[in-house]
Parts: sequence; structure tokens; C-alpha cells
Amino acid sequence: MADYPYNGPWPAIRLEVLDRDGWRCQIRGPKCKGRATDADHRIPWREYGDPYDKTNLRAACKPCNSGRTQARLAAQARLNRQPATTPSRNW
Repeated sequence: MADYPYNGPWPAIRLEVLDRDGWRCQIRGPKCKGRATDADHRIPWREYGDPYDKTNLRAACKPCNSGRTQARLAAQARLNRQPATTPSRNW
């Protein structure tokens, strides 16, 4: 069984979002396949609250949804890097 929030009502909500968006990817990234198979949270559910809010969901193909997640994780990693502690010059 899937972990929260991808259990419970998620399968039915995912299908509703895919039907609403005509099974067409709404992200349209550089590796887009066109046909949507996922429901993407515009604002990540960990930050937003209700993971089942259909106004926060859109249809996405796997490459676009995965690419968006990877880009967000990479950006967070860059923000979390510690600045260099050594000075650029010794005066």
C-alpha cells in the first residue's frame, strides 16, 4: 500500500485531475511526452497543506513531473549549502 498522501482518496482524485485536464501534460517541459499519467502538486503538499486540493493539482507526464521534483530538490540543496569559512586573502 502506498504511503500518505498517495493512499486513501488519492487514486480517485488523480483520475479526476487527469480527466479534467484531458490527460494532457500541463507543464510542457523540455522532455514532455504530452500524455499525462501523473497528477502534479503545483505547490508541494508538504508546504501547502491539503494534498487532495484539486485546485493545487494539474495533469503531468512522468518526465515533466519527475524533472520538476528533481529541479526543486537541486535548488533546495543549493540553498542549504554552507558558505566558505576561509577568507579569500590573508591580510
